[in-house]
Amino acid sequence: MTDNQGPLQEKNDDLDLLALLSKAIRFLKTYGVLLLIASLTGLLCGFILNLSFPKYYTSRLLMESTVLNNLEQEELIDNWDMLMSAKGGSALLAKALNCSPETAGSIKGLSSEALPSLLDGTYVFTLEVKVRDISQLKNIQDALLWGFRNNDYVREKVALRTASLREQVSEAAGEIAKLDSTKHYIESLTPDEKKGSDHLILDLSGISKEKVEIGEKLGTYKEKLAFGNGVQLVQGATPPRGPKPGTMTLLGLGLAAGFLFGYFLALLKSLARISKQRQN
Repeated sequence: MTDNQGPLQEKNDDLDLLALLSKAIRFLKTYGVLLLIASLTGLLCGFILNLSFPKYYTSRLLMESTVLNNLEQEELIDNWDMLMSAKGGSALLAKALNCSPETAGSIKGLSSEALPSLLDGTYVFTLEVKVRDISQLKNIQDALLWGFRNNDYVREKVALRTASLREQVSEAAGEIAKLDSTKHYIESLTPDEKKGSDHLILDLSGISKEKVEIGEKLGTYKEKLAFGNGVQLVQGATPPRGPKPGTMTLLGLGLAAGFLFGYFLALLKSLARISKQRQN
């Protein structure tokens, strides 16, 4: 008896699947047109949304700053982002970035991500830009760089840092001049004068070493002065990614929404039909 239950159970399962398949076919025959119309309507809605949605592309810039820390640069970027949502935002942003309203209007959004700082304390961050018109990408890059460098707070800190670096350059150059003078004096001594003055030879060796060290510092100071505008563009805008939202995404969502809506209507009609048959 147990041996017969296996084939019997499989037969019942097959009958259940056939019954479900038969019901599904009847449901599609009855409401297939409704499902098709609803799905096509949803697809059409997705197509209309695709045409009406403002498309935007995403690009990233790599930047570094010697005067703005992570919190300060994030605050500045957030302020620009808030300007875009204000009344007359394009004009306000154009004024803040010293660019045309067309360039400012092409910016849809700004966000930043802090990266590990360099050993000398330089702050590094990426700036993500959402752009409506990719032909404005270079203008947007230049405008953002201008906005960073010409902020009142940045200009004040750059002025202080530049003054400090120039003072360090002057001091280092003065030290090198003193070392050169001392070295020249030692080298000008006659052999007789140098006799019994072995420490002068050691001093000459130490002077050369010290001059090299100060020279390296001087080079570092001059390099910092050359890039003394506070914010540097390390890598320009990457090739734009997008557009977003994607066409296929909107069409797929429209088709799925239309089908689900049609299925819901068909289910309601089917329940109403069954209820009416029971009442009769």
